[in-house]
Amino acid sequence: MDPSEPSENPYEAPRIDIGPGEADARRRTRDSELQVSDWILAVLCSSIGCIMGIIWLIQGKPKGGKMIGVSLIFAFLWNILRVGLQFALREQ
Repeated sequence: MDPSEPSENPYEAPRIDIGPGEADARRRTRDSELQVSDWILAVLCSSIGCIMGIIWLIQGKPKGGKMIGVSLIFAFLWNILRVGLQFALREQ
């Protein structure tokens, strides 16, 4: 049976031919944006987020660099907050 011919099953979804360029573009878009879970991981568990970013960079996913950057920024911010709190509590 040729895939371009309509099927005899009325409940079967129609086949849509997607060119290789369109499928790659969809995959690149999905792999380049950080999901909500990625943001939570980068903000709350910066070291694990950094490791995940390194793994994604090795796999060639563009969101790996973003994940490493966000994780390092939040690790830096959490350390500034920790030092500020320690300094404030020491003066009391």
